Amino acid sequence: IKRAGKIGIGTSVIPAGYDLAVKQGIVTDGVIVRLCNHGDWCDYVFEEDYKLQPLQEVKQFIEQKGHLPGMSSAQELEDAGGFELKAIKIQQLEKIEEAYLHLLATKERVDQLKKQVATLKAENKKLSSK
Repeated sequence: IKRAGKIGIGTSVIPAGYDLAVKQGIVTDGVIVRLCNHGDWCDYVFEEDYKLQPLQEVKQFIEQKGHLPGMSSAQELEDAGGFELKAIKIQQLEKIEEAYLHLLATKERVDQLKKQVATLKAENKKLSSK
């Protein structure tokens, strides 16, 4: 235990800006990450004015950069020496919610196409019976 209430377990090096450093990891039954602001969660993805990036743009971004847009790259995480759990969880949830929006839009389009196919089949059947 260092002055100012800082604790190091298995280490005497406590990085600046932190109160606890643990050398070989932590085993626990649970972790709670407190959100500082109500607006920190990802429900904004479902708001009407949210601009969902078209899948073709996502594909191009992945081909160019090697990771999803809005997510840190492996190199960025390595350069930073890790990641902040709250931020990465929010990024992941945003991507999950965006994926669901794309899935729902795809299902809607498939349903429309099924109706069009059924209509065309019915019309074709009428024409071939004449």
